Amino acid sequence: MKKKLKQGQLVDWNVFGRKIKKARKVAGYTNMSDFAQSLYEITHISLSERTLYKIERGEVCPTVEALIAFMIIFPREEFGDLLASSLINAAKENEFTLVSLKKK
Repeated sequence: MKKKLKQGQLVDWNVFGRKIKKARKVAGYTNMSDFAQSLYEITHISLSERTLYKIERGEVCPTVEALIAFMIIFPREEFGDLLASSLINAAKENEFTLVSLKKK
């Protein structure tokens, strides 16, 4: 069952979670305990397997620390795409517009 976004919610955490799961598997982490261990070894940010599963299922939104860990472990372009698509989906459902500013 798809959860409805809360009023004013900017990020669709269900979409984000599905994309994190896909990115994790593409990166070769089929085992969540290996992923959690690598996150800690690379970022020194400790996230339990249970928390990671909840993030992937969209049951909880990631903490700032979790977002930082994902930003470090996944390539910058890939993480940016994950977050951007989650924002775009939320924008469509909440009828607001996202503006992209580019440096010249």
